[in-house]
Amino acid sequence: MSELAKDKTKRVFCNNLLNNEWTYQVSFFYEDWNHIKDTIKHSQGLKAFMRRNYNEQAFLYRLCVKHYAAFVVNYEAGKSLSLPYHTFFTNKKISESDIEARLRKQPLPFRVSLRKVREEKISSYVQSVKSQKPHDIKAAVNRLFKNHITENQKIRRFALLGAKHLKPLG
Repeated sequence: MSELAKDKTKRVFCNNLLNNEWTYQVSFFYEDWNHIKDTIKHSQGLKAFMRRNYNEQAFLYRLCVKHYAAFVVNYEAGKSLSLPYHTFFTNKKISESDIEARLRKQPLPFRVSLRKVREEKISSYVQSVKSQKPHDIKAAVNRLFKNHITENQKIRRFALLGAKHLKPLG
């Protein structure tokens, strides 16, 4: 039996996460839910931004969904939202203020979060990815912006950037 595309995506992402050194996680969260309609465009823009500004390091990118109470993002009272966000694992430290300063020069509407990741956190993250269904990016965007992402539109949920700078484990 051949492997489903979603299973291959999970497997390749998890293998990259487990078999290489990743010491930091940089996440980009939307400051305003109105901007999520451009999630796919922002995905491409953020990958280019990170590749261009930090070209001496490797990144493992993933497009994810986070669940929020409506009041957090100024949406209808009593409702919750699943909003896309973008996360990058990297093997070198980046200054959060440096990212924010460079981001201000771009038309990208994000709040940046940087944290150090430990091996236990990576293992936990991998187990979550393996055991859960892939995040439904189309549903998250289309709930707010009806049929903004078409059924046939392909969404790249992960990417490996700067592979020549990878630091394999073991």
